[in-house]
Amino acid sequence: MKRMYQTDKGYITLPEAASIVVKMLKVENKAEAQAHYQLLLNHAKAGLLGAKRFGTRMYQVKRDKIIQYAEELALEERINLFNIHLVENIQDLTQSKEIIIDAKVADHLISSLQSLLIYKVIDEETYTNIEQDIIKKWKTSKSTLAQ
Repeated sequence: MKRMYQTDKGYITLPEAASIVVKMLKVENKAEAQAHYQLLLNHAKAGLLGAKRFGTRMYQVKRDKIIQYAEELALEERINLFNIHLVENIQDLTQSKEIIIDAKVADHLISSLQSLLIYKVIDEETYTNIEQDIIKKWKTSKSTLAQ
């Protein structure tokens, strides 16, 4: 059975705070859960999250600050799922030797380009140039794979 401490009103102990963060982030790995606890402990020692000492060896933190902190971490995690690296110059993509494009990928890229053209994100000339570059890259990939 978990021991309950009589913390100040609106405050919780660090183990409770860590369990809230772990549940909100849906962490299943114990090592990652322990890392979150250590991070919270370091924040508490620095005086962040409304932390103050509880007894001689423990810290208590504000519950609402922990929930806000966990929500920020969850949001950051969701945003990082959609981080993509955009190529600034399409020539960099076509000149790259390490990218191999098969027929399915080429088809998806061209259909995406068509969508961009339909919604007038790119013009006809850009569409034609990029389509030719994709086809060239696909052909070189095809010959590379055949060897």
